[in-house]
Amino acid sequence: MDRSNFSRYVIAAVTAVFLLAVFAYRVYEKSQRFEMTGVVEGFYGNPWSHDARVDMIRFMGDVGLQHYFYAPKDDPFHRQQWREPYTGEHLDRFKTYIREAEDAGVTLWYAISPGLSIVYSSEEDYQDLLRKLNDMINLGVGHVALFLDDVPERLQHEGDKARFANLAEAHVYLINKLHADLKSRGIELVVCPTTYTAAWGNRDYVRILGEGIAREIPLFWTGNDIAPARITREDARYWAQLLNRKPLLWDNFPVNDFETWRPIVGPLDGRDPALSQNTRGIIANPMDAPYLSMIPLYTVAEYARRPFSYDQSAAWRRAIEHLAGNEGYQVLRPLLLMYADYGWTDNVFTPLFTPGRSLNIQTISEALDLFDDTLDELRSPRFNDNEYIQNIIPELEPFALASRARFDFMMADGMYRVDPEGFLVFQRSMEEIEAGHQPVNVDGSLNEWRAEEFRKLTPSIVLEPERVQAAFRFYDDTLYVAISVETNVFMPEYPAGWSGGDQILLILDQTPRRPATWVEPTDFMMLIRPPVGSEPEYLTGSMYLTPFSQRGISDITMRTISGFFEHFMGDIHPNIAPLNQGLRVAQARSQTGYTTEIAIPLAGQQEIAVGLSVNSAFRQDDTTRNVNFMLQHRPYIGNAHTWVPLVLR
Repeated sequence: MDRSNFSRYVIAAVTAVFLLAVFAYRVYEKSQRFEMTGVVEGFYGNPWSHDARVDMIRFMGDVGLQHYFYAPKDDPFHRQQWREPYTGEHLDRFKTYIREAEDAGVTLWYAISPGLSIVYSSEEDYQDLLRKLNDMINLGVGHVALFLDDVPERLQHEGDKARFANLAEAHVYLINKLHADLKSRGIELVVCPTTYTAAWGNRDYVRILGEGIAREIPLFWTGNDIAPARITREDARYWAQLLNRKPLLWDNFPVNDFETWRPIVGPLDGRDPALSQNTRGIIANPMDAPYLSMIPLYTVAEYARRPFSYDQSAAWRRAIEHLAGNEGYQVLRPLLLMYADYGWTDNVFTPLFTPGRSLNIQTISEALDLFDDTLDELRSPRFNDNEYIQNIIPELEPFALASRARFDFMMADGMYRVDPEGFLVFQRSMEEIEAGHQPVNVDGSLNEWRAEEFRKLTPSIVLEPERVQAAFRFYDDTLYVAISVETNVFMPEYPAGWSGGDQILLILDQTPRRPATWVEPTDFMMLIRPPVGSEPEYLTGSMYLTPFSQRGISDITMRTISGFFEHFMGDIHPNIAPLNQGLRVAQARSQTGYTTEIAIPLAGQQEIAVGLSVNSAFRQDDTTRNVNFMLQHRPYIGNAHTWVPLVLR
């Protein structure tokens, strides 16, 4: 063989090996990708506008996020009024979404969430569900999602209790029936179950559901918490065993409906690359700020496309430059870095919105100035033609205004003081109540209490006259609590069990000087219904919060946490068992409302703080309204630092 032919053979062989390696790498890379990627508009808060939703679908097609789930919690026709059809302009918008999704190469899923009121055993309710879905299918929707998340975990209706042994059996029945009807028409189904996280819920529910429905139906799962810092392959494998299938990851990132005071715009973090092999896919739940959401969603797309080579810092820079351009990146970067954190980490502004956290005045002032300066620069003429920046300015402005207003309020609030190091510190003692020193015959009548002992509770709306009052006494190691509720609508029907309706929530903190801002298992918690029978109806327990819920419950401006009872309530902690054992409750009903008396043995406790929240309905101008009343002057019933210290003498 002459040298020239040999050289040609070598070049050809090297080229073939190179091309084969490139082909093999592309095959390997494709094999590592997630089967499904996308976005679920599944947050609580204002749904996206029509134009923003169209822009999001186009963005998804641009970056390779393949599935869009229409499921805004506060679209009334998705959840509360699920039976009612879309009409007129609302229906026309779906035609646009279907067309835009087809053009972008995105699969559109219409999700419906009937679990708050549906009677699972009712054929009439099922036909209402089918009728609503048929309207969407006839419009061109080819994919349906049934969302059963955030609904009562027990059967609520007598017909269901008679037919099914538990909620799981009812859901198996509904899902299989709907799946059969949809499959006959070539429509795919995805389901979000009621237990969608390992943080709480009934494992038997998950097993029964996984074994009872068709293996081809994907089931959503959020990980070991609602919005966890990390999700691993081991987490996914464990949940896959329970579900009898790989879970479809509903990633609550970058959603901020649990901390609405801040946007979350950092890159996706803490996700095991092997999740691509151990889940059906990753579907991200964003914020109600669609354009700011595009920054972290871009990084979700990069992670989903190449999970084993994902570089979050590089992806984050590319996201901002892709959306805002290089000049926009240079201006936005310092501000976005302040919010490049997560719901499970502290932010520079966290102390503004979490009573009990010390606030560095200089640090907050500098951060607020940076926010204002950045917005001024973004409003300058040089960005007039930058469409993305023009879209995020109105999304950023509310965060700047709310943070500035909160800071100004706290600086002028007499319940805060400035310490020698320049920190603003919350003073709980400013709200303390001195308990009277006299025993009470606990019969529910309040006859032994004097009018001047009662303290008016603050309503969540302007309301005259004040309708709820409370008083406290301490005698012979026993705490006595008296509550008077005035209402002209007594015990309205609510479908959500203990999570809604008229009720009293009482929390006793026996370690009032602790640093933690959230509810702990050693806090005695009591949920009391108004009197309906001969015996008082109440629940007691200890709340065992997950890391996500600890942060959320102390940060949210929250007036009641009764909805958390079924999720996080466990056995009474040994430290508070004596309180539960000697507990006495008595109630009385009158023409103007009801009264409640409680006696709680404190076993020598000398320091205590109390949290008290009362939900009560009343009728005004032919409208029934549900109003919350609080003992605290700060509407954070879940934050231990807002509970009121009691002086026990």
